[in-house]
Amino acid sequence: MTRKKQRKLAFNVIYFVLLLVSCTSNQNEKDEVLQMKMFSVQVSSLRLDSIITQSEDGYRGMILSNNTDTIHFNFGYDIDNLSEKDPTVIYYPYDEADIRSNLDTSLVNPQKIVYTDKPNFDIDEFRKQNVYFDTISGLHAKITVPRRIEKGGITGVYIDSLKSDDGGRLKFNFYSTNLDSLKQKRMLKMVHSIKFKLK
Repeated sequence: MTRKKQRKLAFNVIYFVLLLVSCTSNQNEKDEVLQMKMFSVQVSSLRLDSIITQSEDGYRGMILSNNTDTIHFNFGYDIDNLSEKDPTVIYYPYDEADIRSNLDTSLVNPQKIVYTDKPNFDIDEFRKQNVYFDTISGLHAKITVPRRIEKGGITGVYIDSLKSDDGGRLKFNFYSTNLDSLKQKRMLKMVHSIKFKLK
C-alpha cells in the first residue's frame, strides 16, 4: 500500500472514530426533569443548583447552570414582563460627535441615546430584542430572544396570567441573559418544556 493510501485510510479511520464519539456523547446528554414547587422543567444533564426565595407577594428563585449561567424565575402579581424599554432615538442630521461631546453626562447616559439622520425613522430598527408568542403548558406566552446573539440580551418567557384570584393575575417569567447560541437553544428547549403545578 502506498503512503498516500495509508494516510487516506488513517484519516478516514480517525474521522469515523471522532464521528462515533460525537454521536455517543450527544446520546448520553439525556434530559432530566427538575421539579420545583410550582413548576417543572426539562433540563439537559448539566450540573444545576437552585436557590429559592419566598417573598410576600410571590415566589422567586435562580437556577445556576454549571456555575456559569443563571436562570431567573419569578411568580407574582407585579413582576417584570421582559419587555424591552423603548430606546431613546433622536433625529439629528448633523455630525453625531458634535452633540455627544456637549452632553451633560451627569444628567444623561450617552450610551442609552441613539442618534439617526433619518427624519422618518422606525423605532423598531433600534430595538435589540425580538418577541414572538406561543403556547407553553397550555397558556399564552411571550418569548423574547436577542436579535443579535453576539450583542447579548434576554432569552426567556413571560406569562401574563397563570390564574386569577383576589390578589389579581398571577404572572410568571423565566429568563437568562447573554447566552451564546448553543446555550440559547438549550434555554428555549427548557422554556417549551415548562409544566405548571398550580392549585
